[in-house]
Order: sequence, then structure tokens, then C-alpha cells
Amino acid sequence: MKYFMVDAFTDRVFGGGPAGIAVVGRWPADAVMREIARETNLPATIFLQARADRDYDLRAFLPGGEVPLCGHGTLAAAFCLFRFLDPGREKAAFHTKRGLIPVTKEAGGWISLTMPAIPVQPVENTPAMVEALDIEPAGAYFGEQYLFLFEREEEVAALTPDFAALAALPEGQGAFVAAPAAASGYDIVCRAFWPKLGVNEDPVCGVMHCHLFPLWATRMGKADLVSRQLSPRGATVRGSVQGANVVLRGQAALFQKGEIFAGE
Repeated sequence: MKYFMVDAFTDRVFGGGPAGIAVVGRWPADAVMREIARETNLPATIFLQARADRDYDLRAFLPGGEVPLCGHGTLAAAFCLFRFLDPGREKAAFHTKRGLIPVTKEAGGWISLTMPAIPVQPVENTPAMVEALDIEPAGAYFGEQYLFLFEREEEVAALTPDFAALAALPEGQGAFVAAPAAASGYDIVCRAFWPKLGVNEDPVCGVMHCHLFPLWATRMGKADLVSRQLSPRGATVRGSVQGANVVLRGQAALFQKGEIFAGE
């Protein structure tokens, strides 16, 4: 398999979120893809298979298993497609278990991807949530994953979750936290956790922004938003809410390219 390691939602290596991109001629067994994801131990490993229509089927794995949708991995895959797999192309689409994800190459090294907006509904704070976060959130929501809101940026930055307790929450696979941004130029600060899938803290998470941006667009009365993810690597995610979709925009940087020989 051709293999690339790409840092997504950043313009430099060692920033944003790393993802592995493996290009397959035929699908390996699911068990082999899970083992490759565990072996590389990145926040996401993406497998791409070319289609007759020149688009690609895409499957996404975290170290703990497959997920139907992965934003930073899809951005990394689009970067590889436009730069290495089909140079000169400016539009494509990935067929995922969560539906079709169109991607577009834009000026200045930017790439946009159209993701589904994920509506959230308020839920009651429970003692288990407070124990997992080690602080009571100002609000709790659930869409496809938990989303906990805080009033101050400092609370999000200082959060030290109990990952075992987060993994024991009954619904979803991940948990997100966010607050209004105090820093100039950002609307939101946030962090993402996936302990059930072997990623305690995700460096950057597109799926989180599919939950966050629709909620924030309603709260702020504007469609275009900028988020700063306060992970140790740090990442900035720009996007807009367009009807039933969230369009995320980011850059990416190549760290490595080579081959994987497992699953031959």
C-alpha cells in the first residue's frame, strides 16, 4: 500500500492532527486494517480505494476501531489526492459510511470539505458526567457524541478529565468540551476526547466541529466561524454552516510517505 503521514488543519508539520493515509488496490480484511491502525497508533488511519468514477471509497480507523466519519483524516486524504494521487484535480468526493464527503482544492493550499451538520439536544448533567470531567459543565448536549459547554476559556484549557470515567459514559464514542473564546480572532475554544477508541485527546477533530458549529452559529447569529482547539499540538478550524452541512476549511502538511507491507 502507498502510505502517507499528513498533519491536517495546520500549515506546518508537528501541528494540527496527524493522520495516516493508506491507498489500497483491494480492501484488506477488517482485522488487518484495525491492526494497521493500532500499529501506526495515530489519531486516525484512513484507507482509500479508487473507484471507476475517479472518486474514492474511504474508511477511517482510530486505534480502538472504525468510525463512520473523520474530519481531519478526510482533509489529510484530500491533500494526498490533490497532490499525489490525481495532481491537477480540484474537486473530488469520498464515499464513506456516513455518506458522501465532497472536497475542493482552494487557493493558497486550503482545502474545504463538506461534512454533515450534527444537531445536538440538551441533556441533563449527571453525577457520572461531573465525575468524568472533574468539574460541572454549564451545559450538556448530545448529538452523535457528548458535548459539554463551559462559560470560560480557562476552564476548557485547564480541564483534566478522568478518561476511564469518560469511557464509561453510556452513549456515543467521544466527548467534546467548548467555551466562548476570549482570544481575538476565534469564536470558540474546544477539546475532543475519544478514550473508548484509544485516543484520550484528539489533536484536532472535524466531527466535533460538525456538532459545535451549528450550535454556535445559532447562538452568535452568524454562519462563518473560527475555532481554536486547545490540544497540546494546537489547531485552528475555519468553517461555515450551510443548511444541513458544515463546510470545514484547513491546510495540511506532509510529514512522511512510503509503503505498508502488511496485508499483502
